[in-house]
Amino acid sequence: MPSEDISSSCSAVNEVICVGKAAHEEIAIAYSCLGSGGVLLHEQVPAEIHNRSFEALHQLEPRGCGLHAHEALSVPDLLTKVALYARFRDMCSLGATSMAFLVVHRKSAPAFAVQLYMCGGFDGQQYLSSAERFDSEFRRWEALQPMSVQRSFASGAALLGRMYVCGGFDGQQALNSAERFDPEVGRWEALPQMLSRRSHAMGAALSGRLFISGGEDLLVHLSSAESFDPEAERWEVLPPMSTSRALTTGAALSGGVYVCGGEEDVGVYLSSAERFDLLSGQWHRLPAMSASRFSATSVALLSRLYVLGGEEHPGVPLNTVEMLGPGANQWESLSMISIRRSAAVCSAFSGRMYICGGEEYPEAYLNSAESFDPQFFEWQALPPMSLQRFGAVGAAVSASTAQYVVPSSY
Repeated sequence: MPSEDISSSCSAVNEVICVGKAAHEEIAIAYSCLGSGGVLLHEQVPAEIHNRSFEALHQLEPRGCGLHAHEALSVPDLLTKVALYARFRDMCSLGATSMAFLVVHRKSAPAFAVQLYMCGGFDGQQYLSSAERFDSEFRRWEALQPMSVQRSFASGAALLGRMYVCGGFDGQQALNSAERFDPEVGRWEALPQMLSRRSHAMGAALSGRLFISGGEDLLVHLSSAESFDPEAERWEVLPPMSTSRALTTGAALSGGVYVCGGEEDVGVYLSSAERFDLLSGQWHRLPAMSASRFSATSVALLSRLYVLGGEEHPGVPLNTVEMLGPGANQWESLSMISIRRSAAVCSAFSGRMYICGGEEYPEAYLNSAESFDPQFFEWQALPPMSLQRFGAVGAAVSASTAQYVVPSSY
C-alpha cells in the first residue's frame, strides 16, 4: 500500500477515535447529570444493557432452555459454580435485572461475600493481638480492630458469620479466654472462658457449635475436648480423644470433627488421626497419615480433608500435602505447596484453598499467602499480609447480607 494511503487511513482512524472519545465523554456527563437529578438510577443502565443483550441472544436462539431464572439457579451447585467466576458486586448487579434472581441472590449472598481472617500469631519480635482480613474480590488485606489480648497458637473457626478465637499463648501462659469478631459492628466481643487453658489446640465449627480439641497448658499435653454453644453461651465437656495432642490440626467434615497428627508428649510426634462423630458423641480412629506431622494446617474442601505443611522433624518445615477422601482407607499424597510452611493457616471458600503465614525454616516467619485451584491443580501467589504471622488463627467468614445494599427498586 502506498505511504500516502497509509497516512490517510491512520488519519481517518484517529479522527474516528477522537469522535468516539468525545461522544463517550458527553454520554458520561449526561449520565452523571441524570443521576444527580434523581432521574436515572445507577442500576438502570447496566440493567438495560443486560436486557438488550439478553434480547439479542434470545433472537438468535428463541427456544431457550425452557426455565425461568429462579428455576435455573435452583439446579444443584450451580450458584457455587457461578460464584467461582463472578464477583459479589457483579451478583448484586444481576440482582437489579430480575426479581427472580434478586430472591435467589438474597438467599445466596453469604456464599459470595466471604473474607479470609488472620488473627494474632508471632512476628519474630512480639506476640500479636492484631488482626486483618483478605478481600478476595478486591485482592487486598485490610486491618481490623485488635483482639483484647496477644495470642499465638490460638484456636478458632468461623461460625454464624463471626470469627471465633479461643485460648492461645500470650508469651507467659496458656489462655482460657475467648472472643469473637462481629463484622457487622466491626469489633470484638468477650465470650465465656473455656473450661481449660489451651494453646496449640485444634478448632472447628460444626452444626452451629464450636469445637476445641487437645492443645497444651505449659507443656502438659491435653486429650480433653470441649464445645461452645453460641445460643446458650456456655462451654460443654466432650469425651476425651484417644491420645493427647498438642500442635495438632483438623477440620469439620461430613458430620464429624477430624483431628490429625500433633505431639503426644514432648518429642513424641503423631501420624494418627481420629474423628468425633456428632451423632454418637464418640471418637473413632481414622487411617494414619503416611508420616508423623505436627504444626500442620488443614482444611475441608469438596468432601475431602487436606493436611498441609507442618513438620515431621523439629526445625524442618514441610511443603507436602496429604488428602483423605470419602470412605478412603489411606491418605493420598498430592501436589506440593510452593513454600515450606509450619504453623500456617489454611481455609477454603468458593471452591479454592487458601494458605497464609507460618514459618519456612527456623525463625524465617512468613507474611506470604497463596491459593490453590483444585480444578487446575495449581497454586497462585496472593498479596502478602501486613505482618509476618507464625502460629496465627484464621478462617473464611461469610459476611451477612446486611452489610450490602441490594437494589430496592422491587
